[in-house]
Amino acid sequence: MKNIQNYTAPKYEGEAYVSVEDGIYKTETENGTIYVTALGFDKKSDICLEDILDAYRVYISDFFKEQDAKSGFTFLEFASENIADIRALRGILN
Repeated sequence: MKNIQNYTAPKYEGEAYVSVEDGIYKTETENGTIYVTALGFDKKSDICLEDILDAYRVYISDFFKEQDAKSGFTFLEFASENIADIRALRGILN
């Protein structure tokens, strides 16, 4: 897939997030540990987010509307309890 980019959200610099790999962070929630990554999608692309969510078994855990307003991209945080799902999702960057 093209027109997708990595996004490092400022919140990842806080104490609540631990970097575990390039672009992948771990955080604790009331339900346990989750792994997150943030990606930006070109607003003009025809990427179907439902297909991405289903194919990689991830869910959207945050939106970055302020960042969206500054660019031609939509930035989303994806999460999973399984780091392998996040690793697979990040494979679309290649």
